[in-house]
Amino acid sequence: MEYNAVFFKAIERGDWDTAKRYFMENRKLLKATYKSSNYTALHYAVASKKNEEIVEDMVEYMSEEDLERKESSCGWTALAKAIESGTASMVKCMINKNANLLCIADNVGTIPVVLALHYQRMDLFHTLYYATPMEVLLSGGGKHGATVISSCIKLKNSVVSTESAIKDDDFEFDNLFMLGSRFAGPPVESDTSNVNSAPTPLRWLVSKLVQLSGVYKRIEEQKSVHERSIKLLENMCKTIGFIKEESTLKDGLVFEALFEAVDEGNIKFVEEIMKANPVFAASSTDQLYSRDIYVRAIQSRHVDLFKHILQKVPGSQYVLQISAMPDKYGNKLLHEAARLPPSLSVPEAALQMQKELQWFEEVKKLLHPTASTDKNVDNLTPGELFTQNHKDLIIEGKKWMKETANSCSVVAALIVTMVFAAAFTVPGGEDHKIDRKLYNIFMISDGFSLFTSTTSVFMFLGILTSRFQEHDFHISLPRKLFIGLTILFLSIASMLITFCVVLLIMLPESWVPIPVILFASLPVTLFAFLQFPLLIRIFRSTYGRSFSLTSKPESTDKEKNN
Repeated sequence: MEYNAVFFKAIERGDWDTAKRYFMENRKLLKATYKSSNYTALHYAVASKKNEEIVEDMVEYMSEEDLERKESSCGWTALAKAIESGTASMVKCMINKNANLLCIADNVGTIPVVLALHYQRMDLFHTLYYATPMEVLLSGGGKHGATVISSCIKLKNSVVSTESAIKDDDFEFDNLFMLGSRFAGPPVESDTSNVNSAPTPLRWLVSKLVQLSGVYKRIEEQKSVHERSIKLLENMCKTIGFIKEESTLKDGLVFEALFEAVDEGNIKFVEEIMKANPVFAASSTDQLYSRDIYVRAIQSRHVDLFKHILQKVPGSQYVLQISAMPDKYGNKLLHEAARLPPSLSVPEAALQMQKELQWFEEVKKLLHPTASTDKNVDNLTPGELFTQNHKDLIIEGKKWMKETANSCSVVAALIVTMVFAAAFTVPGGEDHKIDRKLYNIFMISDGFSLFTSTTSVFMFLGILTSRFQEHDFHISLPRKLFIGLTILFLSIASMLITFCVVLLIMLPESWVPIPVILFASLPVTLFAFLQFPLLIRIFRSTYGRSFSLTSKPESTDKEKNN
């Protein structure tokens, strides 16, 4: 036993000369195990990472059966240990000596190629993948092959994932779940071909800058990933199209993959899967799978996805029938629209409340008029459930609205005070040599600033005195805030114009007004920089059509013209 301990410790130290002298005297040492883990000498040599040549030398002296010995904790061979350490030379020498190592699974059923993906050893993975027999990947219902494809999709290694899917259609469906959340979106259109072919020096320079910055490479990689993802998805859809039983699709995790895609807003994936099999659009009333798809789309608030399902996917005309299907709590589709989304997408609580109201009203338009009066097991209509679920959001929206309106009204009131006093103060005193044009500009800008600031104060007062009812967040409050902020910006700008004109009147031949005017433009620029994004969000949310589920898509008009 002491003899063995000296041998194993020499291997751990990387002292190959000492270890080799011992095992040359006793070849059985290469088959011996040490301590409770049942590590062989090769396990220790791989784990020590001291010298790769030690491992290669030991493998030469070992039989194929010795290489298949497993340690007791995880059921790993020395090959699995080498994969964990990420040493390519160790891995290659072992599989060259015994290719059967590629088929030996550990205690949880993981084969080496899958283990390489688990540790994200992509260089080792490619070596092991092309060396592993395809019958091993496809055995047992294709469990290992499906895991390889799923992991490759997750790691965006679409080359291997597409190749694996095309080789055989009989793999399990669990790779669809990963594809549903990771599938590449619309292809990225690259204009680099036009840039490269353009003869002008400017475009040539642009093309070089693009290439140097790495943008060109990333665009090409994205296009490649998209194209291979399309092929992979098409291959999966061919198999799914022949399956008629919902239970088979459920056991194959196809519905879970579709639900994940809906949650992620993956339009292309959802469209292709639902087109591949009509079961997804209108399944039986016993399972209610298709209802769950619409419920997920409603809950996730992916407007474009929900609109696309309604307008493009065959069978979506059953949405009215599906909307009448209650869940075990008596909730129908409109009840689901009355719930809060999993995450709030708008930082301003008032605008999020507006978004919730718009979504609820749009879903209501799609359904039968009686849907708004249906009650669940708690005896709540969709409208009552909406009010109950959005109480806290209304309180937060009210607080945000009041704080914003209060701050802005203080600024507007100060401007009113200043420009009102300035209207009765003649710049330059009683000097009759004042430039009349500048004086007229002064009076116009001062009067305009007084008018706009006063109007802004009234708008903000209208917000502060509002009852903050649920329906007020739909149009009334956001519109008042938008008008108030816009007019306040105009008031600040005109006030600064007034100030600049006064300087020009009082110092007509001096250079002093020029730098002062430049500095005076900073407040307007700062206000625009800070508030314009909010103004744009309010405008789009209030006057835009982003939540319209009944409008036709742009492609519809083109199809009609064709």
